[in-house]
Amino acid sequence: MTYRAELSGRALKQMHGLPGPAFDSLIEVMAEVIDYPDDPLRTFPTSDPYVRRVECGAGLITYLVNDVARKVIPRHHPGREGEWLSRQSSVV
Repeated sequence: MTYRAELSGRALKQMHGLPGPAFDSLIEVMAEVIDYPDDPLRTFPTSDPYVRRVECGAGLITYLVNDVARKVIPRHHPGREGEWLSRQSSVV
């Protein structure tokens, strides 16, 4: 079952000015996620079974898996209000 990625308006605003290589990395990672959102080899579980994380460059993207609508929706990273990409160091 293939899912589709959906970005909120807030996430799209945060992407404004994102360097080209970082944007390409984001698209590549989300393209892999939509094929198998719960992939235990590429994604990380959270305390919520419908929320997963995936590595993107030097950070993590947290996303919601909506099985009914067959969507993955990047969401704000817990503890980092307004950010959908958690930076562990520098981003791509």
